[in-house]
Amino acid sequence: MKFTQRFGRVALGLAVLAGSALATPGTASASGPAVARATTTAWVSAAPAAAAPSTPDQAQRAWLDAAREYSSFGERVLATESAAHQATAASVAARQRQQQAQQQLAGENARVAVAQRRVDAAAAELARTSGVTAGYQQQIDAFADASFRGARTGSMSAFLTATSPDDFLERASSLDIVADDNAQLLSAAEAAQRALTAAQQKATAERDGIAAVRDAARARERDAAAAADAATAAERRAVAATHALVADKQRLAGKVAVYQRTYARLSAADRDAAVQMTDGGVTVRNGERGSRSISVQDLSVRAAQQAPNAQAAIAVQAALSRVGLPYVWAATGPDSFDCSGLMLWSWAKAGITVPRSSSEQAAQLPVIPLADVQVGDLITFYRPTSHVGMYIGDGLFVHASHTGAPIMVTSLSKRMNGYPVAHAVGR
Repeated sequence: MKFTQRFGRVALGLAVLAGSALATPGTASASGPAVARATTTAWVSAAPAAAAPSTPDQAQRAWLDAAREYSSFGERVLATESAAHQATAASVAARQRQQQAQQQLAGENARVAVAQRRVDAAAAELARTSGVTAGYQQQIDAFADASFRGARTGSMSAFLTATSPDDFLERASSLDIVADDNAQLLSAAEAAQRALTAAQQKATAERDGIAAVRDAARARERDAAAAADAATAAERRAVAATHALVADKQRLAGKVAVYQRTYARLSAADRDAAVQMTDGGVTVRNGERGSRSISVQDLSVRAAQQAPNAQAAIAVQAALSRVGLPYVWAATGPDSFDCSGLMLWSWAKAGITVPRSSSEQAAQLPVIPLADVQVGDLITFYRPTSHVGMYIGDGLFVHASHTGAPIMVTSLSKRMNGYPVAHAVGR
């Protein structure tokens, strides 16, 4: 694709982005899409007019600035869209868990009602046993009182007061009966006391069981409600992030007209020079030889030799095979890519999934010292993160830079002012 054709795609891409880039992220909330749709038509006209470049150098710089901002904004839209979808999914899942917890609580309440009936039965048994025990206690107290006052006759008393052997035998027989009655009374009283203790323990256990069941159910409901609240808050944050892009989108729309005028001012040579000046692109030849060029095949061989494992070799060779193809915002291949889409596609060839946007890649992939970066690792740029490339060894990385520039190999030393951060992948 000729450079002028690529440049024309930039102007078209910016115009399209200015009118519709936020339509998808707005779906995070019922209010999000309505806000996006209601304000889309106003953003382009409301944007402040920017001064047109007056020199080729200014035009070159304006083009580069607009292209970079376009690409950065696209990455933010992708990240916001992803966050909105994740927040919505988390909210739905949390609400489902809350409903399940409420259903479980209803079931636990039914079981509590059954347990409460057992508690009531245990309490009734406790009351009955307490009454029986009290009756026996009264009899024991009466026996003890009679014995103390001498109303009851013992064996020695019967012997001493008997008027004849027959009288003694009769009295002794009566004493045996009384003794048996007393023994049975004491035994029954002891049994009643044991039953009372058991009834008390059972009633206590039933009450404790009810409390434990109810507390556990309520705890689950509280946890589920907290999760639902957190998910709802995440949804609100996603919507707020979507709305926060409105101002950026408005500023970007204001550059569309400037960008189109810039296109008319730049010569093809100026545009080629702009890419080299900004990206530090390494001239990659396709077969012809030159002192300042290197072939993609040579880069692939060298990168594969330096790769820490087979998967990294596959990923970096896949990325290098796309050199020269156009940057297209939100594209994930195989014929066009944005910066994070190239990383996603290349590592997928090695069987490894990386996050979709550069901001998610920066947030979710392990950070390593830049000095320890290896072939296949990702390098993210800027604060907040809005660009990403893949390290290919020898201080170089491959990336889809921005609209108007092809996928290229760039010297990392040319991008040190972009706050590069290395992230390990596949190891």
